[in-house]
Amino acid sequence: MISISRRIIVLLTLHPLLFLAVALASPPEDGLRMALAGQAPAISKAEALVTLATRSITTDPAGSLGHARNALLYAERSGDTRAEHMALHAKGEAELNLGLYAEALRTWFQALEVARATGDVRAIANDLMGISDAYRFNQNMDKAVEEARNALAMLLATHDEEAIDKAHGTLMRCLMEAGRYDEAITLGTTALKRLESQPDTPAKARLWQHIAQVLLAQAKYNDALPLLVKAERVLEVHGDVHDGFMLDIDMARAHIGIGLHEIATERLRQAEGSLPAAPAWRNTDLLLDTRYQLALGQERWQEALGLLQEKMAREDSLAQGQVRLKMAGMQVLHDLDLRDEDNARLLVRNVMHEETIADQRAQNRWLVAMSAGLLTLTIVLFITVRHALRMNRRLKMKTAVIGRQSEVISAKNMELQRQNLRLSESLVNEEEQEMLIKEIHHRVKNNLQVVDSLLSIQGSQHMDPVLEKQFREAQGRIRSMALVHEHIYRSGSAKGASLKTHLEQLARSVLVAYGMHDRISVSVTSPLDGFPEDIQMPLTLVVNELLTNAVKHAFTGREQGHVRIVVRPAAEGYELLFSDDGHGLGVEGGYLPDSSFGMELVGILARQLNGEVRLLKGLGTTFSLTFAPDRKAMRAAS
Repeated sequence: MISISRRIIVLLTLHPLLFLAVALASPPEDGLRMALAGQAPAISKAEALVTLATRSITTDPAGSLGHARNALLYAERSGDTRAEHMALHAKGEAELNLGLYAEALRTWFQALEVARATGDVRAIANDLMGISDAYRFNQNMDKAVEEARNALAMLLATHDEEAIDKAHGTLMRCLMEAGRYDEAITLGTTALKRLESQPDTPAKARLWQHIAQVLLAQAKYNDALPLLVKAERVLEVHGDVHDGFMLDIDMARAHIGIGLHEIATERLRQAEGSLPAAPAWRNTDLLLDTRYQLALGQERWQEALGLLQEKMAREDSLAQGQVRLKMAGMQVLHDLDLRDEDNARLLVRNVMHEETIADQRAQNRWLVAMSAGLLTLTIVLFITVRHALRMNRRLKMKTAVIGRQSEVISAKNMELQRQNLRLSESLVNEEEQEMLIKEIHHRVKNNLQVVDSLLSIQGSQHMDPVLEKQFREAQGRIRSMALVHEHIYRSGSAKGASLKTHLEQLARSVLVAYGMHDRISVSVTSPLDGFPEDIQMPLTLVVNELLTNAVKHAFTGREQGHVRIVVRPAAEGYELLFSDDGHGLGVEGGYLPDSSFGMELVGILARQLNGEVRLLKGLGTTFSLTFAPDRKAMRAAS
């Protein structure tokens, strides 16, 4: 308990904003002031602090976090499980609103353990949704979907419509951000069928809005707009401030997509007027992103570029602040652990010295008593003196041995402390390097996005269709390289996530860029994990060139088409198979013809991978790239 209290106090002092918010917090009402006064029970203080944390989370999330941490201290001291769970819940909400996602994940796991001990199904499901949100903000979408699905399954048995509505929203949001749009729409449709017999309630309206958000993510603006209109009719009467803000944002996105920019501008103005206080930074980012999309739609390139730079600056400052806070907290907590170990060793040594002194005092008292009793007996006095001298000699020997052992122990303890200090410094340096590498990939991705936007602006200023085509192809290659850096940044390394997921994201980006996402389907098959960056970058560019070529030429005059991508082990290396069911190149076999810059680039990238590209026989067009990057040093592309 003492260690937990000390860590919380240190974390408050680490972050000046948290400390200042707690120090300047507004005075509570009379009932809360009495509960927090002097000799009030610990459980009453915990409940009062949880109330303060809940009330201030929208206006002062930093102060809310301070109240929640103090409430957790009092709840643990009281031993009341319900109060401890309430404090953990308030702490997790405050950490999510402040962007401390890793800390929020740990807090929600602690709350889940407490809820499982009580057996409260609604509390367990609520904690699972908190864990899902923390995983979602940490970019672990598979875990986020899994925990949200578990929470919904538990709540369906309770028939609590409000809780089930919240769980549906959480799961659909996770599925949408994971790119699993069909599952999200199926889930929303199933939930609407369950509520079909009921009148238009806020629960049904929010389901319409969730389905509309999934359609907006797929660029199906005309399909999303009627659902948003139906949801607005209900929520403008029965909804809250956050519902109104999200409806304005979604309406603006839909009208931007169909080209009604004046209506979108008005909805954005309404959203700015009703901007919710919590989470302020997340709502501000959402508003900024929608304004950026509107500027692009109206071809106000200078304003769009400024908004994009502002958005990236906000992301960089938030990431850097979280990294600095986390590193400082780790260093101080490590220093506290070392100090606790030193104090424990000093306490043990003091106890040993006190026992030795007590033994010596007892022996001295015994000798004085014996001497006083033997004053009348000469023989007994002689024997007693001899015995005392002998005991004194032994005591001196023992004292000398103890002194030498203490010196040896002290020397070993000092060496152990130096080793621990060196180990802690090396661990902190490794974590700093990992964070810096991730930050570099993040900045490279952002810079590539800026280059992409600049090419888009430059390309739109030329009326030459050939130049516009070349700009679009260059943008596609830049987006492919940015996707590799984003893949490394999100997963921590190029091998952190599956190659299948990366290629699916690449295919979806190319199809959306050419407006073919609703006409051409792509299936990706690969049992492999991600490659290192120097292999994954040219492989990504090869897939981008082949897919771009297929989108432009293979399905001319057709409504539907299918592309299949397979990456698998083969012989001494690997094989990439790229096939489409389009018109074909009209070539029965042989090596790839160098007929365009894109095809020349594919050949160059294949040689960089120590590989060879062939055009296979069959319907449609099928390319085979066999490569063995580990067989010998890779050749740089010329």
